[in-house]
Amino acid sequence: MLKKETADDRVEKVVRLFSKLKNANLFLDIGCGNGGITCRIKDSINAKHTYGVDVAKSSLVSARERGIQPIMIDIDSCDLPFRDGSFEAIYCGEVIEHLRDTDHLLGEVHRVLAQDGICVLDTPNLASWHGRIELLLGYQPSYTLVSTMHNVGKLVSGIDWEPQSEKPHHWVFTFRALSELVSVHGYEITKAAGAADFNIRYPLSIVDRLCARSPRLGTYIVVMLAKKSPQE
Repeated sequence: MLKKETADDRVEKVVRLFSKLKNANLFLDIGCGNGGITCRIKDSINAKHTYGVDVAKSSLVSARERGIQPIMIDIDSCDLPFRDGSFEAIYCGEVIEHLRDTDHLLGEVHRVLAQDGICVLDTPNLASWHGRIELLLGYQPSYTLVSTMHNVGKLVSGIDWEPQSEKPHHWVFTFRALSELVSVHGYEITKAAGAADFNIRYPLSIVDRLCARSPRLGTYIVVMLAKKSPQE
């Protein structure tokens, strides 16, 4: 699974966005998991010091073995234990949709992000090409759940994960909603892309990759955020 996680379209686009930043001093991955993706980003920006935040202790053990400085906190309810403006680079990969308090996450990232730093955030797209078709036909969009125990109401159950009892999606964003929310929190989107899902099988995978050219239609939304200038 790690090989797929670090090589899928979403991750490739994330790394591509980060690669424009060279020789970062401090890099933070919020929701770092076992650190596989964290290391790809770390290497692409030549980060001197890399921190990984996650709620799962077992994942952080693996992250530490990869040279990441692990911190176990629940970003949904706890502040990040860093000084204001500490990080030149921050990554939030498939995190925001799992949180109850999205405003707390965006506020904390804004606080610890350097004024000239970048944050890359990605999340499933409620208005993806297949989400629009599913709603039109009266089905539940793939990346939403109505139960923590049962995966019901879906057109194609195989396009989705197994029902998640531990980390359900509390919020699922459209590109418009994400854009407006980050703007309220003092960010501007400097780059945006869609991304495909490696779980979608051929021949639908062809459509998925074509639609991934747009953040409005792709299965995932990937955005690069910067702080608005103080005068804005």
